Amino acid sequence: QSSSNDSLQQKLLSEKEEIHLHYTSTIKEKDSTISELNEHISSLTESLETNQQQLSDLDNTVDDLEQNILNLKNDILEKEKNHQIALINLQAEYDIIQEQYQDLEIKSKKEQTNIKKEAN
Repeated sequence: QSSSNDSLQQKLLSEKEEIHLHYTSTIKEKDSTISELNEHISSLTESLETNQQQLSDLDNTVDDLEQNILNLKNDILEKEKNHQIALINLQAEYDIIQEQYQDLEIKSKKEQTNIKKEAN
């Protein structure tokens, strides 16, 4: 019976060791899987941060471009306004020159009339 007990104990010990080895192996596999997942999470996190920075940079670029467009529109409006003012001023100068020319024509005709009267 002692031998049977010993055999049974040996068998139990062997099964216990087998279970322990299986358990240890499973833990190592799980640890390895967790480690791989953590690396993947880290990689994804880094990629996300890079994408977020790129998105932020693009947002800033869009803001800059929108501001540049607004500035250009304002410049164009200012130049159009200045152009209109210049046109009005040129028209006024033209009108003055036209009047002066007509006055000179009238004077010239009067002088020609006076010269003809004096000649007669």
